[in-house]
Amino acid sequence: PCPMADDNWCHFAQRISRSRLHRQVKAGELSFEDEKFSFVAVSREKGKVIEGRILRHPQVRKGHIIFEICSSDGISSRVITRKDKELYRYARSLNWGSPFRSS
Repeated sequence: PCPMADDNWCHFAQRISRSRLHRQVKAGELSFEDEKFSFVAVSREKGKVIEGRILRHPQVRKGHIIFEICSSDGISSRVITRKDKELYRYARSLNWGSPFRSS
């Protein structure tokens, strides 16, 4: 069962550029738009097990990064500090929608 609330859904955002025509049709002023995507991956092969998936943009702070992670245990927040050098280096490369591993 999905731990997300009824009014929420698993997705990630991708910034796409808009042409002049696209801006006119949508009555937009910005040259870009953040589109939301959701996906389902299906395979006949057994896939790699991941610990969780990042639900929102990681909050990068001075000396630590805060993630909201969806896993089989539910939704939780995770703080990774600079003290854990290898994990911190890995965490800096993660984005919204990325799979998460803690080791």
